[in-house]
Amino acid sequence: PPSPPPHPSEQIPPPPLLTPPPPDFTPPPAELLGSDDEEQEDPADYCKGGYHPVKIGDLFNGRFHVIRKLGWGHFSTVWLCWDIQGKRFVAMKVVKSAQHYTETALDEIRLLRCVRESDPSDPNKDMVVQLIDDFKISGVNGIHVCMVFEVLGHHLLKWIIKSNYQGLPLPCVKSIIRQVTLYTLFILQTNTHCTDCTQHIYTVNCTFILYTLLTLY
Repeated sequence: PPSPPPHPSEQIPPPPLLTPPPPDFTPPPAELLGSDDEEQEDPADYCKGGYHPVKIGDLFNGRFHVIRKLGWGHFSTVWLCWDIQGKRFVAMKVVKSAQHYTETALDEIRLLRCVRESDPSDPNKDMVVQLIDDFKISGVNGIHVCMVFEVLGHHLLKWIIKSNYQGLPLPCVKSIIRQVTLYTLFILQTNTHCTDCTQHIYTVNCTFILYTLLTLY
């Protein structure tokens, strides 16, 4: 039997015409961003409940023009986009559509909204990635949560791989732990008005122990 029409709340209006980035703007260097030389996600995961088939040139939410792929994980794929409204490059995460992925993404959005709405003068706010926008799309594989972030560098595993699995220099490890400590302190302070942050409090004690040990040796 034919599939029922989508619920009105799941219908998405057609996007406006694509607007490419201006000629005087160029993406960040490929060596900082790309995933072209890395293992890619399993094509079999492009199915109901799985990944959304993003294409270069797609326009999301009438604002985010897909430029290239940044990477992927079990949870989502990530894309470098040009923000037509903000006139900047951003990283857009398109989450798998299965319910448990959606619920996890919505939890993450609630936490990041607390961060976004917190005291802008707090210097530790920069220790948390900034959520620029979030929305849902309806695709061939279901309803997908999309999150848009500032563009960052490599994740920790990438740096470990680049070190040929020899580990990172101690000063680098200390710097990372220091940043994580500042992040957890910020989350702890944010918790005074955001109950979604409670799950992060335990991390504070562990991080303080690690940071203390690293500063002693």
